[in-house]
Amino acid sequence: MENKVENNTVNEQEKAPKRKLNVYQIVSIVCAALLVAIALGVGIYFIVKAVQKNRPATPGTQIEQVLTEENYNKINVGMPYSEVFKILGAGKQQPSEIENTINIVWEANSNRYIIITFTTSKNDKDELVFGNVVEKMQLGVVAEEQTQIAE
Repeated sequence: MENKVENNTVNEQEKAPKRKLNVYQIVSIVCAALLVAIALGVGIYFIVKAVQKNRPATPGTQIEQVLTEENYNKINVGMPYSEVFKILGAGKQQPSEIENTINIVWEANSNRYIIITFTTSKNDKDELVFGNVVEKMQLGVVAEEQTQIAE
């Protein structure tokens, strides 16, 4: 007899209807999924922006194609950083011996360099802001070494 009671309990549990989600639970699950999707989208957006920022200005170009005599000659003392960035893309920051300046270096295969010194200042958030070209130098880009210095 005891077996029948146990079997009935198991059968009743199997036959019992499954609990359905109410409207609020469904809406909560959908909202959580949307928030996760939006967060992933925003994260991917900023990752792509960061990668693009570190590429040369012209999409699909290699640094060797950017470090040319023509591009070097486009850069003049007094030119703002934003215009230089449009020509050469992002370079590597290096400390400068001159106060309130910074060197930005573009290097290709350790045999071609463009080094540009920019003025710097700090904004309200104490972040470094690049100003204008103070000096430009190159090695291996132009046949004769050219240096242009602000007077």
